Amino acid sequence: MNKLFILIPLLSLVACKSVPAGGDGKASIPTQTATWTTVNSYYKLQYGDHILADSTNGTFTMCLPKATGSGAEIDILDPDASWHTFNVTVTGMINGDPTGMVLSAAGSMAHLVDVGGSTGWRVNFIY
Repeated sequence: MNKLFILIPLLSLVACKSVPAGGDGKASIPTQTATWTTVNSYYKLQYGDHILADSTNGTFTMCLPKATGSGAEIDILDPDASWHTFNVTVTGMINGDPTGMVLSAAGSMAHLVDVGGSTGWRVNFIY
């Protein structure tokens, strides 16, 4: 008998925090979830933002705050897999490049961490 397997990628929108041990020594499960904000036009990013960058109606730009080395994080997600058609530009010092970056991979997510110094924001992509 042939079996058909369909792989469906899962995307967790839960903010990760350390899991403290309870009084009985067992880990307790965090219940806080991240608040995601939909953006579809110019936006000035803030530390701790979780952004659904919806470019289905056209390109736009988001501006990062100055990197200070605080360790702050920002997540930017393509909720409609539209970045390949309408790119999103992120300005600021990213991975040592003062010109920023262009988000163009459909359905991906950029996770930015403020490391400061000559690097500015370090970016990791999740495809």
